[in-house]
Amino acid sequence: MDNTTLKTIRGQAQRLPVTLQIGKSGITPAVIAEVARQLKQHTLVKIKLLAGAFPEPPSKKERHVAAALLAEKTGAELIYQIGFTVTLYKK
Repeated sequence: MDNTTLKTIRGQAQRLPVTLQIGKSGITPAVIAEVARQLKQHTLVKIKLLAGAFPEPPSKKERHVAAALLAEKTGAELIYQIGFTVTLYKK
């Protein structure tokens, strides 16, 4: 993806509301299926990882690993991950 397209998508993502929250059950097959469904319907999805989704207070690396896992399992691109908020894009 080129920089112009990435900037456009990031701009759209900033105004996008969070459509899914991942809680204490973590990243389950049902969560992955829901993210995939939303990506198919909207192409751009914003997800909030709640602190309860991790066994202990998560480090920045653990949050990034969770975001990358969501992107990999759904076949999407990780547009950005800031704090506990993850934005995924799939053409």
